[in-house]
Order: sequence, then structure tokens, then C-alpha cells
Amino acid sequence: MNFAIGTHYHQIRIPCTRVTVDSMKIKEIAPTIPYFFVHLNQPPVKAEAIVPLCKELGVKTAVVIHHADLHGIEFAGYVAPS
Repeated sequence: MNFAIGTHYHQIRIPCTRVTVDSMKIKEIAPTIPYFFVHLNQPPVKAEAIVPLCKELGVKTAVVIHHADLHGIEFAGYVAPS
């Protein structure tokens, strides 16, 4: 949905801010949609903060629950062991 919206706003040249985009794919298409602004950190950025925090707090076990869409799959790929 966000990718389609980004293209639409580029065509009509109206800025659009989105807080629900959490996909690495946005980096690939970002140069083609300059009117589309994303505010949410992407999966590797969040993982780089969460994983060290858990280690610092002494967390021994964690459960990663995600839904099977692009957001969940990408995020789980950065925080869950493969």
C-alpha cells in the first residue's frame, strides 16, 4: 500500500508523510518518490538498538512474534537467529 501511495503522491507532487513504512524496499524506490517522507526506523536500525539493549539487560531468552507481511518478515530477519 505504501509503495503505491508514494508513487501517487509523486505524480501529483504533494508531500506525503508516512509513519507506517517499515521496509528496506523503500530505500530502493526512495529516489523515485521524492514527495514521500518516512518517519519510522527501518528494521536494521531497530535491531541494532534492541539486540545490544537485551544483552545489556541480561535477557537470556526472547520471543519474536511477527505477522507474515513485509514488515514482520523483514524485522524478524534482523533480530531472530537464522
